[in-house]
Amino acid sequence: MKKLFLLIVFFTVTFNLFANLLNRNSKKIEYNRHELIHTMNKYHKKYGKGKVNYIEIYATVSYWAKHYDIDLAFALSFFAIESGFSYECTSSKNAVGMGQLTKVALKDFNDWYDKKISFEDLNDKNKYDINIMTSLGYIRMCWDRYSVIQNSDDLIKSYNVGVGNLKKIKNGDYSSNDFWTISANKYFDKFNEIYFDFVKCRR
Repeated sequence: MKKLFLLIVFFTVTFNLFANLLNRNSKKIEYNRHELIHTMNKYHKKYGKGKVNYIEIYATVSYWAKHYDIDLAFALSFFAIESGFSYECTSSKNAVGMGQLTKVALKDFNDWYDKKISFEDLNDKNKYDINIMTSLGYIRMCWDRYSVIQNSDDLIKSYNVGVGNLKKIKNGDYSSNDFWTISANKYFDKFNEIYFDFVKCRR
């Protein structure tokens, strides 16, 4: 019974937190800066590579998360899972930088915000702030633009598999055993694990 009670509490907290993560003018959640940076260090050691300046990354993510009205723990979780806060990294599908952005995602970002960010800038360690800005802007764009994204669960999964594949998953075009469905669910579970580590840093 105790385990069931804790599970219910966990999912209730999850729902209440995710419900307000990307709603403009929602009540802001305050975090302990020192504990957030400590958690960033944990995930850099686990998933990242090379030396990084946690304080500068934290400040940059904080600025752009506030600019795009994205909860700070939510934003930090994306960079933790995508790159472990590494400045330079390229996936097998040519996604680059801290937010692991693709050329398609960058084009969508540039078109939506009327920007001219180059793909080369996204994987430049001296311009990591551009990758952070673009990644969080892309997250906000997806939330505001695509009707298939109804909640934060959808947003998390779409960042991993793409909006088109998310739509097919929700429409039932992909079975539960399909690669894209499995990938989206694994990413979602991993994201949640990281996210709640950052949530522990609330004041």
